[in-house]
Amino acid sequence: MTTPLVQQVFLTGLSGVGKTRLAKSLALKLGLGLIDLDQWIVDRSGARDIKDLFEQQGENSFRSLEHQALKEVIGAHNHVIALGAGSLMDENNQKIIFSSQALTIWLKIPPSALAHAITLQKDHLPAFLQNRPLLSSLSSLLPTSSQPSITPLREKLTAFLSSQLKAREQGYSRCNVAIDTHHASFDICLVKLVYECQKAWQQHNYTTIATQQ
Repeated sequence: MTTPLVQQVFLTGLSGVGKTRLAKSLALKLGLGLIDLDQWIVDRSGARDIKDLFEQQGENSFRSLEHQALKEVIGAHNHVIALGAGSLMDENNQKIIFSSQALTIWLKIPPSALAHAITLQKDHLPAFLQNRPLLSSLSSLLPTSSQPSITPLREKLTAFLSSQLKAREQGYSRCNVAIDTHHASFDICLVKLVYECQKAWQQHNYTTIATQQ
């Protein structure tokens, strides 16, 4: 892990933790550009979305595109970059990111707490599952009139996220900063992110951070 010396931030964490939404607000607050890595890949692949890309080319092909995308965006200083949940599984991706001088932040939350939070958003839950290739199979567990309980889905989602964390924690734990998002509102998480960015960069006499009100 290197000391952050450039105004570039990578956000990582489990599926559904809020990487994209927080990255958008953080970029606005700091006056930086924004890159959502998954969307970057989709835009250059010709696919409609990540699900379409997975279905057309498979996960292995997606991971290759992801690696190429990282090599391209690593030079995008003055940007906040939202990584995919699995971007740090690949050791070569880790080398690209952690040998750079960017600030890396892990949005950390227990899988059970994340699953609970996700399944509380009932209006958005079907789209959340459908738009994520590795989670779309769980759509069959959505509550129905004959099976109204959310518990089966919540349990399966917890198991999935726990497995995801086990496979990816080694990469997540290499980040410069881990921010606990459990029991923290969106606004509090954003405040924490802004603070960590300013603290890291001010240590190196950066004065160009223009935090927006």
